[in-house]
Order: sequence, then C-alpha cells, then structure tokens
Amino acid sequence: MRRNTVSRTGLLIFAIAGLMVLGLWAAIATALHAAEREAITRVNTEDRNLARSLAEHLASSVRAIDLVLLHLQADWAEGVVRFADHVVQEQGHLKREHVSQVLVADADGHIVYSSLPGFVGADVSDRPFFKVNKASGSRDLHISAPVLDPGLGQWTIKFTRATYDNHGRFAGMLGLFVPPPSLERIYNDMELGAGAIITLARADGQILARSRDLAKMSSVSLAAS
Repeated sequence: MRRNTVSRTGLLIFAIAGLMVLGLWAAIATALHAAEREAITRVNTEDRNLARSLAEHLASSVRAIDLVLLHLQADWAEGVVRFADHVVQEQGHLKREHVSQVLVADADGHIVYSSLPGFVGADVSDRPFFKVNKASGSRDLHISAPVLDPGLGQWTIKFTRATYDNHGRFAGMLGLFVPPPSLERIYNDMELGAGAIITLARADGQILARSRDLAKMSSVSLAAS
C-alpha cells in the first residue's frame, strides 16, 4: 500500500512537472509570438515613415523642377538671348537635380533652343515626350519614363510642359531633362540591407528611378502589382 502511494505521488509530481514545462514553453511561445508581431509592426511603421520621408524629398524636387519650367515658359516670350540668361539663372536653383539639358521645341517639333550645343534644328516630333504634349491639349506637367537618350548618351527623365500662343493654339513644348540618379541621390544616404530596393514610380506604374538595376527595370510597369 505504501509503495502504491509513493508511486502515485511520483506520478503526480512528474505530471505537475510536465505541466509546468508545458506552461513554460507556452509562455515562451506566446512571448516570442508577441515579440515577432511587435517587430513586424515596428518594421512596417519604419517602412511607412521611410517611404513618407522619401516621398516628401522627391515631391520637393519635382516641385522645384516644375517651378523652373513655369518660370521659363514665361521667360520664353523675351527672346532667345534673354531666355539663355534665364536658363543659366534657373539651373542655378536646381543644382541638386543636375539638369542635363533645357530645350524648347516649336509646334512642328523642331528644337529652337537648347542649353547644349548641336541640338538646334533637330526634329523631335516623333519622340514620345513631344507627342504627349501635342496630343494631350493639357497644360499640366508631363513626366516621361526614363530613356537612354542617344543625343546625350545617358539616361534621362523628361519633365515637359506644352506652350500655347495667345489664341490658345499649341505652340510647342519646353523641357528639362534630368538623369535618374539626381532623383536617386537620397538613397545614397541610407544604409539599405542587401536585399532592400527603393523604387520610384509614376501613378500609372511606370518606374522612374530605382536604387539599383534601373536599366533592367525601366520598361517594367508596377500597375498590376
């Protein structure tokens, strides 16, 4: 009888110990799960804050570029010589954007002014950045996809606005060409992980800039992503 009592006591102690171990593991699992959820929430919050910060910096650059375009549109009426002086002044305001070229094309797509030599007289009527301004009938800012410009020998994003005469007829377009790295400059100040990639895209999903491999992704759209 005594032996059976001792045996039952041992089993009870063993069962209690087993329950304590299970409880401990359950507590650890719960704590780890909570920590994981907290870490994911923290990372998501940090990512949102990072994206918001990047968006604000990039929006600032786009506003600065568009403001220069608007100023130059008004300055174009003063003639080519005065306009060239205005271009120099305005480019000074865009040092961080590193504008590659400023050009003006007439209603037929012929370049009538370029901040770089050798472009005046060239026909850009078949270029997408000219076509979109002529066809849209819009006075809004147009931002092209990044393209490898054969004339400049580099990738550029074309910021353009259509110009109109006093009767509201299309008179051509004015453009500022900016290399993607100018918009990507902020990425260089961030310590991204080995697998991290930052991508800037238009509202239609067209990729404009990327922290790496832009040439491979320039024709890719995120519209369906």
